[in-house]
Amino acid sequence: MRSRLLAIAKTIVFCAIPLGIAFVSLNMNLPWFVFLIGIVLFFLASILSVYLILAPENLFFTFVPENKVKFVVSGGKLKKILLSSNNYKLDHNYDVGAGKSVGMLGGLRFYGFWPISDILIYNFRWTNITTDGKISRHEKILDTMILKTDMYLVEVKEAEDKDLVPIDVRAVLTIRITNPYKAMYIAQDWLENVVNIIKPAIRNEIRKNSFLDLIQGNTKGTISKDFKETLGENIFEEAKNKGDIDELEKTYGVTLSAIRVEGINPESDSLRKITLKKIEAEKTAEVTVIEAEGIAKATVIKSIGEADAFSKKAVAWRNEGVEPKIGITVEGLDKSSLNYTLLGGGAFDFLKDELKKK
Repeated sequence: MRSRLLAIAKTIVFCAIPLGIAFVSLNMNLPWFVFLIGIVLFFLASILSVYLILAPENLFFTFVPENKVKFVVSGGKLKKILLSSNNYKLDHNYDVGAGKSVGMLGGLRFYGFWPISDILIYNFRWTNITTDGKISRHEKILDTMILKTDMYLVEVKEAEDKDLVPIDVRAVLTIRITNPYKAMYIAQDWLENVVNIIKPAIRNEIRKNSFLDLIQGNTKGTISKDFKETLGENIFEEAKNKGDIDELEKTYGVTLSAIRVEGINPESDSLRKITLKKIEAEKTAEVTVIEAEGIAKATVIKSIGEADAFSKKAVAWRNEGVEPKIGITVEGLDKSSLNYTLLGGGAFDFLKDELKKK
């Protein structure tokens, strides 16, 4: 209020000076062009006052930014909604449609005589994710409502998976206001209504999966981009099938066009560590099984190789007139220390010759 009264005082002083020059020139019989200069300066001062002093304070005039609306109220009741856009226009029910809505000098509009009429201001809280992935929370006093598509973050705490593990879910909602009157006056807080409607759908979808399934064995505890998109699509379809999406647009003038899951994490760090340790243990066990299977396979291969070598030896022994069982005994003696101490390393040839004599 104080800033507005100060703006009015500035405007009066700023416009009174050139106007005073014009009247003084008439009373003092000054040349006519002095009066004309005073009048021209008065009009210039008035225009500048509107543009630089009154409109920024929402006094009689206001600026309506592109693709945004402002609500003009009188005695607490809506009088009209001002829209500035090259893409949208409002019909008699305040539904947003294709068209063009412009004012004088861009978004400058005369809305009425203050304080009989005024521009509505309201408190709005919202959360989004910055480009670097950080959560950014906002709470501001606004005098506009945005109509273009925007993204808002919803956080669901302790949503239980099918194993009753509490996990936190972050999802991004793509939203556009399609009826500013409904969004402002039918809903106490349109974004809070959207969040409260979507949260049950998120919980229901998470309950169908386990955290281990969601992260698909990733030891970093994160889910893939494709799985996030699929999960978001499933949540959206559930809300749509229940009629929640249509209800948002019909009752609250809000169009929800997409849901994207941004992150899923266990509710506590300790639970996260336990879960990831389980994954790591399963992977370690898997590696152990693979190694054991490899060793077993190598042993089988070795046995097959040894059997093949013995078969070849047996054929060679028979060709020399020696039975395989005798050949094994002789071969064992051939490799023993007695062969070298008593027979000088010639045990196999000696016994082979003796057996042939028989």
